Order: sequence, then structure tokens, then C-alpha cells
Amino acid sequence: MKDSMRFNVMDFGARADGRSLDTKAFQDAVDRCSDEGGGLVFVPEGRYLLGSLWLKNNVVFCLDAGAVLIASLNPADYPLPDDIAPDSQPRACLNALHA
Repeated sequence: MKDSMRFNVMDFGARADGRSLDTKAFQDAVDRCSDEGGGLVFVPEGRYLLGSLWLKNNVVFCLDAGAVLIASLNPADYPLPDDIAPDSQPRACLNALHA
């Protein structure tokens, strides 16, 4: 895989400290990867606190040894997109819609 097709979540602002919410950095990496035709989203060693992530077509997640994903306990960190009825599915950390 070409380096241009590899997206490191740290380059999108992830803190990897297990306390700061890293959802936006992860989602931005996934979105950019998908927008550029797909590739690999790389997650280096660290602890990442996450809410809802929405996976997309042609995006591969690669977690380095020592990378830990921690689901947030705050219900507000799990919003649903506007095109999904609130009671249609349980909220989750990793989601796929049209992927």
C-alpha cells in the first residue's frame, strides 16, 4: 500500500492518553481515507477514548501492538446520523452504514 494511502490518527489530532475523546480525529481520518478512494487508517500504540465511529467503504483499520480502543461511558458521545431513526438500533462505538 502506498504511503499516500495511509492515514495516521495522530496526524488528525488524536491524543492517545485514554482520557481525551479521540472520536473526531478517528472520524476525520476515516472520512479523508474514504474521500481519497480508500486505504489504511493506522492507530499507533496508545489508549484512545472513543464515541460513535462511522466506518466507510474501502477503509482498513490497522491497530499497532499496544493500541487500545476504549468505548466512552457517556451516552452523549454516541449520536446517530439524521437519516437513522433514534429507536431503530442500539448505539455502538463502531458502526457501518452503506459500507
